[in-house]
Amino acid sequence: MARRLWDRWKVMSGLSSPARRYGRKKAASAAGHVGTIGENFVESVFLELQWGPVPVGKHDAGTDFFVQVRDRELTELGLLLGVQVKSETEYFGARVEARAKARGFWEYKARQVDVEYWLDHVIPHVLVIFDRGSKSAYWGHVTLDAVRWTSRGARVRIPTENRLDQSSGERLLSVAAEGRRSVSWSPSS
Repeated sequence: MARRLWDRWKVMSGLSSPARRYGRKKAASAAGHVGTIGENFVESVFLELQWGPVPVGKHDAGTDFFVQVRDRELTELGLLLGVQVKSETEYFGARVEARAKARGFWEYKARQVDVEYWLDHVIPHVLVIFDRGSKSAYWGHVTLDAVRWTSRGARVRIPTENRLDQSSGERLLSVAAEGRRSVSWSPSS
């Protein structure tokens, strides 16, 4: 039925497809598609840790999702962790990866405004780079010590030892707990 309606529409309009009217068809962004693959992979690792990733979705200003930190019994610990995922292939070419492993870290090239956002946020943030080829990801806690400012922005260190997997839980818990120490409340008068 749908096929006959489509064929009738083509005959009536004189077009073989509605896209021909404008010269080309609508396509999804390749970068957006790859980014979603990376975000889904990273989210799945946090789910395996039994933590609760909450995607930002709307109003994303530099945080892909927040993670509610839980213990092994799925008890909420009242801690959050901000996560930004980057799925860029340039960090996993043979030469770049060998250099990173020799130095002990990658340097992610970031815009100054993004790094300032992560540093100024009350919730600790980690920057995750995802390698689609090997289905692996590495994370770095965004701190002043991990940032090198440049004339064009900043570079954020992501240690090669920080593979995002089941063994990351304790170290990521420590990062999330730092946020609690940095918040101070003063009573209003």
